[in-house]
Amino acid sequence: MGSRRSRPGRVPAAPAALPHAAFAAATVVAVLTLAGCSENLEEAEGPVLETLTSISESQQPTETVTSTTRGADRPVNPQDYERAGMSIFTYDIGTRTGTCAISPHGVTCQGATPHDAPMVTAVPLPPRKADAIYAGTDGMHFTVFEGVGPSQGDLDPGQSIRVNENVCSYPDDATLRCSSGETMSYTISGADGAITPHGRVDDPPVWTLPDYW
Repeated sequence: MGSRRSRPGRVPAAPAALPHAAFAAATVVAVLTLAGCSENLEEAEGPVLETLTSISESQQPTETVTSTTRGADRPVNPQDYERAGMSIFTYDIGTRTGTCAISPHGVTCQGATPHDAPMVTAVPLPPRKADAIYAGTDGMHFTVFEGVGPSQGDLDPGQSIRVNENVCSYPDDATLRCSSGETMSYTISGADGAITPHGRVDDPPVWTLPDYW
């Protein structure tokens, strides 16, 4: 038998090359996709950072401010303090106490007068520096606290006393305020019980102590 001639085998075909245009297009799509992701990430970071900042600011400690509103004063009966036609009471501003006399005529209180307070004459006593203030039908002026007599009781913070248009009360626990009408008033406050007039202050008159003095 003659030898059979072998047939040459087929060589596998090489994969077709990607056209240049298609490769370029794929590259552009990939670049655009990455760029788009980057932009989306940057856009997302903005609100996230803003949210974190808002949360951080909202967690800052807040200052709590409390205020105390003083209730209305409780009026006392002037007759409970009456002596010789006037109501005489002791005030208390925490660091100092003193005496006041209130009547239909006006209201007079002891206190620390200014260094330039005038000399006052209450006959038959000799002139001396004022140690009190008066506000009433005779205007407002510094005076001496004489001819009044002893206190008939305490007027405590939170209380007030009124006789006609003359009234005394406590704006706060360390201040006594007395007034006569709408234009004359004074306060007594501070460690030394300083008198501070509000309104016109007249020169003190020469006056005579009452007979029962």
